[in-house]
Amino acid sequence: MDQQEMLQKMCNFYLSNTDIKAIAKNRGFSDIETKNRQVFQNFFISDIGLKKAIASLTPKEQIFLHYLSYQGKREDISVFERLYSVNNPGDFFQTSTQKYKDTFKQIQKNLIRKGVLLVFEKAKFLTPGSAKMDRLRFAFPDEFIPFLPPFIGDTVSFENPDAQYIDITRKMLKNLADSKNEDDLIHLEHSELKIGNNLFTLNNLNTMKFNIWGKKVFESKKLYPMAREFLDKCRHIFSQLNSNMWFLPQVLKQNIDIFCYKEKLPSVNKICQYAYESGILKKFSYQNLTYYAVEKDMDDDDLVPDEFIEIEKDQSVIINLNIIPCQDLIHISKVSNFNLNHSHLIATPNLIKAGQNWQNISNQPIFAWLIENSDSYQQMSQSIEKKRGQCIVHKNLCVARIKDLSLRIKVEKALFGNYKVLSEEYIAFPVKFRSDVESVVNKSGFAVKKYLGKE
Repeated sequence: MDQQEMLQKMCNFYLSNTDIKAIAKNRGFSDIETKNRQVFQNFFISDIGLKKAIASLTPKEQIFLHYLSYQGKREDISVFERLYSVNNPGDFFQTSTQKYKDTFKQIQKNLIRKGVLLVFEKAKFLTPGSAKMDRLRFAFPDEFIPFLPPFIGDTVSFENPDAQYIDITRKMLKNLADSKNEDDLIHLEHSELKIGNNLFTLNNLNTMKFNIWGKKVFESKKLYPMAREFLDKCRHIFSQLNSNMWFLPQVLKQNIDIFCYKEKLPSVNKICQYAYESGILKKFSYQNLTYYAVEKDMDDDDLVPDEFIEIEKDQSVIINLNIIPCQDLIHISKVSNFNLNHSHLIATPNLIKAGQNWQNISNQPIFAWLIENSDSYQQMSQSIEKKRGQCIVHKNLCVARIKDLSLRIKVEKALFGNYKVLSEEYIAFPVKFRSDVESVVNKSGFAVKKYLGKE
């Protein structure tokens, strides 16, 4: 059931006349807007009186509506345990009516009758023997989301604060020569810059930081799988902030308590400190208090490529990992192979990768600089531009048809990204990897059938 259907059932069947009168008063509806239930339904979802109604809620109730928005689905009454108390929470023998009777009174008074919540009761015949409390479903309308106040309201701004920040991405890049293929570590593998088993991208860098943070929060490896939901929720919380919205840890506590209800977590001070150590938050001390703010996704140092790239006489492209902006390194990785020489990262053009990413990379300033200053990248660019729009028959590619999903996963893993998906059953890969593919197929107990097309 979508929200439109929920709205229809609520306005036409669930709400009492007393409920509608209370909503009209709190939202400021006139007699025209409540002329009949059909008209009331149309105006309920409007912005009339909505800002005032939401402002009348407690900060905890406003955060809870953010949580419902984050969940984006219908919830049963148990979700309100995050917000309101229940009767005898440790009594497992009481009925849901006994447990949630007083809770529902608060929901009705503070949310339903203020016109900020959708509610309806599932048909009794769909769940025979169930109590009314078990049949209630709630949701926060999508149309109301823009009217919610800032997720963390009690923030301050500082002008040019002397903030502390741990750039773990830069640390890993500086130690690239000694890195290994481990979870959440940046390393070189088969000429690719990777993070664990993933490509070096902005999204994967952010995920790496949150994973490192999660392992600090959930110290036991056995507990870490439980951290995924926690990390997703915190990622959402921090996405609502900008880099100059500074907050004290205790301000974040109410958000964490509602979003991460019943999760066994360290103190909010430790959570923020761990986020700082993982490169997610920065901190600033002011009047003996420690404030935190989110760190921007990428560095925006105003550096020109001449400062972090050197073109040798043999046209080698040497990258200074100490200062290159990460966004530029991400762009270069989409068109290049890498290798290390005495801690120097050397980039060479990769025609296949560049062709795959051409539309997204060709207009980037760093790529324009490479084309202008490097003969090898200029030749690659000219080759791609010359062949754009043409149908090319490759003589150095193999095409494999793999019906078995588990075998396909093994083959793709063995190719380390050097393949192109053609359809659900077909992939193409460079002929130099043919023996590797055949080896995987044979070891997996499958037979290799070859077809040689005519010239």
